[in-house]
Order: sequence, then C-alpha cells, then structure tokens
Amino acid sequence: MNSRKIPLVLLSGWLLILSGCFLRQSIEEQIYRELESILAVEEDFAKQQDPLLQLEEKDHELYSEIVATGLNNSKKIAELAEKGIEIAEKRQELLDIERESIIASAEEFEKTTRLFSKIKDEELKKLVEQLYSVMSRRYRVHEQLYEEYSTGIQLDRNFYRLLQHEDISFTTLETRIQERNEVYRRVYSLNERFNELTAEYNLLKGKFYQQAGISIPASSR
Repeated sequence: MNSRKIPLVLLSGWLLILSGCFLRQSIEEQIYRELESILAVEEDFAKQQDPLLQLEEKDHELYSEIVATGLNNSKKIAELAEKGIEIAEKRQELLDIERESIIASAEEFEKTTRLFSKIKDEELKKLVEQLYSVMSRRYRVHEQLYEEYSTGIQLDRNFYRLLQHEDISFTTLETRIQERNEVYRRVYSLNERFNELTAEYNLLKGKFYQQAGISIPASSR
C-alpha cells in the first residue's frame, strides 16, 4: 500500500496555524501552566509524607519499648537499638528523596519567574510578586527543616548506638535525650511554618488564577 504524502505547502500552513495558537496564549496562561507543572515535580515530596510518618511512629513505639524494658536487660536493649538505627537510616533515605524533590521544584519555579515581569496588569503583577516572596521563603524554610531533621536523625543514631554499650550511664543518656528533644522542637516548629507558607502560596495562586480569568479544571482543585 502506498503511503499518502502531505504536500509541503499544506504542512507549512498547519505549522503556521499551530504556532499562531501558541503565540496567542497569554502570559497569565503560560504562568498558570508552569505553576501547575511544579505540582508534578513535587510528587516525590508528597509520596514521602505517609511513609516518613509511619517510620516516626515506629521510632516512638520503639523508644517506649526501650523505656519499659529498662537498662538492666542489655541484650534486649541492644536488639531494640539495632532496630532503631535501621529506622533512622530509612528515615534519612526518605528525607533525602523529599529534599531532592523540593530542590527540583525550586529550580522549576525560578524558571517561571522570567514570565512575571511580562505581566501588564498592576494588580496581577503585585500578586505574582507576593507569590515569589512566599514561595522563596517556603523553599528556605524547607532547607532549614531538612538540616534540622537530618541532625535529629543523626542524634537518634548516636542515641541507639550508645544503648548498645553496657557501661552507658543514665546521666549520659539523659543528656542525649535532651539534645534530641531540642532539635525536634525546632523541627516541628519549622514544619508548621512550612505548611503555613504552602497554604499561603496556594491561596495567592488561587487569587491570581481568579483575577487573571483562568478557569481551573475540577480535577486540579
């Protein structure tokens, strides 16, 4: 069977029509598409949340079991401590994946900002400036969160390794627990701030879409 050849003139005409469609897309619509694509980049971040929470719960249960067992049962404590080290390592792995996702998101968001200066409407321009400010703070807070959380996980490892030594003193353990608790207080505070900034960003993004007259598909809400 002979294949039908499309005349070059006709093909060129279609290319012109298609390029015209892309050119007619407004700056606001281009920004919308790029901002929504960032959601896909952060999918790996979202996927780590539940597994990370489950590991945190396991770690808490393990700690409670260690307290209930007491230091006199050194063999049992050593076994539990080994489990604690394994959990800590898995948590760090998930945290690293989460961090890589946020870094990729920040890079994509920075690319989008090239379009912000092209907006003509002053109100819309103010909104995207606020978007940029909030998102930039969100990325900085996550960097701090990652560093503090990584420190907390390292302290957890050190704590469980100490438990594997029979001659460990209660005073030393108490000091390590206090250090760990201080770090996790900062982690929880930073996590709350990160969530607040995420909510603020989503609110501003919704306002931008509304004022720009961009209709959002129900599946994207």
